[in-house]
Amino acid sequence: MKSILFVLNSPTGGAALSAKAVMKELKERGYKCYVVCPPNNYHSPESVYGDVAEEVVSLFMRSWDQQYRAYWLKRPALFTYYMLKTRAHFRPVSTILRLITKWNIDIVHTNTALTLDGAIAAKLTKTPHIWHIRETIGKSELRRWPIPEPLLATIFEALSTRIIANSEFTARFFVRNGVRKKLQTIYNGIMLDDFSRQAPNNQELRQKWNVLENEVLFGMVANITSHFKGHDLFIHAASDLIKSGINAKFALIGFDPAQQSGYKSDNSYAQSLRKLVKDLTLESHIIWAGYQDDIPSVMQALDVLVHPCEHESFGRIAAEAAASSKPAIVARGGGIQEIVEHDVSGYKVPPKDIDGFAQAMKSLATNPALRTAFGVAGRQRAETYFSLDKCVDDIEMLYRSM
Repeated sequence: MKSILFVLNSPTGGAALSAKAVMKELKERGYKCYVVCPPNNYHSPESVYGDVAEEVVSLFMRSWDQQYRAYWLKRPALFTYYMLKTRAHFRPVSTILRLITKWNIDIVHTNTALTLDGAIAAKLTKTPHIWHIRETIGKSELRRWPIPEPLLATIFEALSTRIIANSEFTARFFVRNGVRKKLQTIYNGIMLDDFSRQAPNNQELRQKWNVLENEVLFGMVANITSHFKGHDLFIHAASDLIKSGINAKFALIGFDPAQQSGYKSDNSYAQSLRKLVKDLTLESHIIWAGYQDDIPSVMQALDVLVHPCEHESFGRIAAEAAASSKPAIVARGGGIQEIVEHDVSGYKVPPKDIDGFAQAMKSLATNPALRTAFGVAGRQRAETYFSLDKCVDDIEMLYRSM
């Protein structure tokens, strides 16, 4: 039996969901999974991973990339603060070193590019290490490092036995910097059976959200703490549809700090979106759905998924829409564009193109047969490329090779 230590950067988000799904499947295949993860303000690692991991340890680990949401003058202060808090990475690395020995870890699986400590601990103990890259990396991307790209790629390579990229787009950073031998692309896996059923509370959600039978329900699934997801574009496109006479509702689905406690900056962002809705007189058409833990039911309630963010390294939510036989309209950028086949299972629109998104939404709103055809094609695509079984089969092959 293999013991795998998963090192994560957050208990929530798409990367966390993907990691938990992998752990659940590995557990059923006889593996022992352990988790080291920092807590956040909303969920503890124990509450998220306790049912799939043998043990879970909450451990503060700083991201070693630049803090992209921090004003550049604040970055030196943040760097100093985090270095002091982690004792220049000594505290988390020493903790992971101890846990590798205590749990008899065979493989360290770092589930993010943003956490360095597991890679260092694996190197020091000569434990095989997989670095699972789930973020887009590069000078023009959200995640940036204050060192040249070739050197950064060399560090990833030197501290890894194998590197997994969650999309071809994510892999581009390594390919253009000459890292190919250790690199493999493995798409995130979806539990297809969860999305095959007709969710029992499909109509319940639509009734709860006051969506009439003759209204088309567009949904955007992204926490309203993620400032780069493009919520404002979704709202502007919704306004264009309503002005053109389309009978529709628009659901913003995800953790909403305006409904629950959150960081000051997150609350400010959420309130700015509410002001935009008010300014566009969309109050009766926008649904502030908040956090939903039953995504299969959400997908069955929606008619069309819209995801305007061009910075996704993968875009799990689009794969979940495909698995639910629902069409998706996404940005032609990042890894999410690999999930949708344009004009077959959905539409790909140039990033930040409000008119383009509005036209694509209008096309699907006025053509139910097209929505059905796109949904069928999306499901076929999900079965071919995005099943959890395929994902874990590929990861397990890597484990065995190591």
